[in-house]
Amino acid sequence: MGFINQFTYVEKILSKFGQHITHGASTPSVAGLKLNTITDDCDIVRPAEYRSVVASLLYLSTSFRPDLAFIVSFLARYFERPGQQHWAAVERVLMYLYSHKDIGITLGNGDLKTLTVYTDS
Repeated sequence: MGFINQFTYVEKILSKFGQHITHGASTPSVAGLKLNTITDDCDIVRPAEYRSVVASLLYLSTSFRPDLAFIVSFLARYFERPGQQHWAAVERVLMYLYSHKDIGITLGNGDLKTLTVYTDS
């Protein structure tokens, strides 16, 4: 049986964007999270940094962390105009990563000599 994860990549994300995080979270998002589109230009907060952290999380969620896929794709909808509420949701994802750094994907059922892949095209 094989196990793959992105522990080093998660550490890199946390060191770059989550230096202030000191405790974890049990889930990547709060139940019933609702985010609004920011309409006032003065409410937009650090859009370039927001895009950078969410893009890093998108890579992670599509390659090795399907547990993050829903919330990260939800956060990606607000690339253009992120506000404080969007940053709070990103911080929650980072807190989840902080406490679940070593989650990965287990391959196989004990026999790694052959890899079978199924796809729906």
